[in-house]
Amino acid sequence: MQCGSGSRLYLLLLVALVVSTACQAATGLCHGVVNSTCGPSCQLHTCQALVTLYKKTQGPARAGDAGPGWTLPSRAGWEVAAASGCDAYLNLTNVQDLTASALHVPPRYCQEFYGITCCRNATSNSSRDGSEQQCAVEHAVTELSLKVNHVNGSINDPQLMQILLLLGECGLQVLDFEQGRLSGSVTAAWAQLTGLRVLQLTGNWISGTIPPELGDMASLEVLLLDNNFLTGTIPPELAKLKNLQQLNLAAQAFLTIDPRNDSSHLSATLNPDGLGGLEGLGLVGTIPSSITSLPNLIEFNVEVNQLEGTLPNPVCGPNSQLQVFSVRRNNISGSAMGVQACDNLVHLDLSVSLMGVGMQWHTGNRACSLQLLPLCCKQVALCGHRSQTF
Repeated sequence: MQCGSGSRLYLLLLVALVVSTACQAATGLCHGVVNSTCGPSCQLHTCQALVTLYKKTQGPARAGDAGPGWTLPSRAGWEVAAASGCDAYLNLTNVQDLTASALHVPPRYCQEFYGITCCRNATSNSSRDGSEQQCAVEHAVTELSLKVNHVNGSINDPQLMQILLLLGECGLQVLDFEQGRLSGSVTAAWAQLTGLRVLQLTGNWISGTIPPELGDMASLEVLLLDNNFLTGTIPPELAKLKNLQQLNLAAQAFLTIDPRNDSSHLSATLNPDGLGGLEGLGLVGTIPSSITSLPNLIEFNVEVNQLEGTLPNPVCGPNSQLQVFSVRRNNISGSAMGVQACDNLVHLDLSVSLMGVGMQWHTGNRACSLQLLPLCCKQVALCGHRSQTF
């Protein structure tokens, strides 16, 4: 039988599928990777995933919002792709004619989507400190940063979770939804984002507990879940995050245990998702010493929760890098002697938590007297550093 044009096209597609599948199996990365580059199929899947994310996070306006959905400046690129469809947006109608050199041209979403950073030549400058970070797949999305953008949806939406997992498989390293409108709870599924270095969910409407499985995110350097509505305990499994530099689990500063707040009024005005009474919110239990003594940890903040017990003693381990330690407004009591080994501290906040206790504060070869008080707004000198107001 003579092969017609339809048969030839079928064979071309079959060969492309076999090559793509073989490459995927060899690299363990996302679908459509060709020679360590996000090829046409990968680009199409990524674009469609991003457009779906855009559509799934256009929730209704909340009090104080100018309108529903994302802020207007941030819609650039995303809106065009959503309206035209990713095939037309990426001009992938003749993908079989793409040359090898064309594969190295960045897709449009890398250049036009607000908040997107893509891998370039197997490196990416998505690091929070500006340093270059290695990435495995050229043109893969390495950073999704939509902070202060009214991103409004549920992180428990299975489709939204699948999108994040797809981006994770393709090389996502930074996920930043700071000051959004996201609701739902962080589940064990998030631990599958093993390549993530930064998870920034500060200031959303996220509730529930912190899953211990997050301790399996071995690449994580920054975990910011503060100013949400978390409950439960601090999982000791987070001590497995040996690369962790920042951990902020502070509760909503105006919505938890501060007795000056009228919970019923705040529940009605600032809690539109009906999370229930505010008195039970905030983390409970004790502070795991295995976390505060992590070797690369620079910031540890659990302020305005309902933690109890005593401070770990010592707070810092050998060669500790800890600079910021805040347990302000918790139910912690007892001695503060555990912080003596923290030679690098520049910010220490124990206010409205501890019983007053005098101690010697050592910074290198220098020492000075430090009086820790349970009252607010006292000046504490930190031996050569400027005074801190607590």
